[in-house]
Amino acid sequence: PAEIHVDILLPIAVAGFVGNLVMFLILRALRLEHEHDAHDVHRDESHHSAILHTATDTGLSLVVIAVGVTYTLWPDDPWVIRADPIGSIAICLVLMYLARQMRKRLRAHH
Repeated sequence: PAEIHVDILLPIAVAGFVGNLVMFLILRALRLEHEHDAHDVHRDESHHSAILHTATDTGLSLVVIAVGVTYTLWPDDPWVIRADPIGSIAICLVLMYLARQMRKRLRAHH
């Protein structure tokens, strides 16, 4: 397998986590602020999708950070090379589940 450069991976993953978390919190605050406005289903779904997207990116950044920390703590253990594919599979499963939920939600509104 290709070498994982943890010295590059971790700072980028942490920056992604912080940026996505800030955006998620801003979008959540805007949603709470506008909940009492007249409901526009399309706008509500678009906003919900944006919140879900940033929440997912925030969580997935944590998976990448966990993989990087695993490589840092146990660089010579043979099982560590499985951390990256396990993290990738976890990310794929979460994204497939959330896409399915979003599809169900959108179908319910049409």
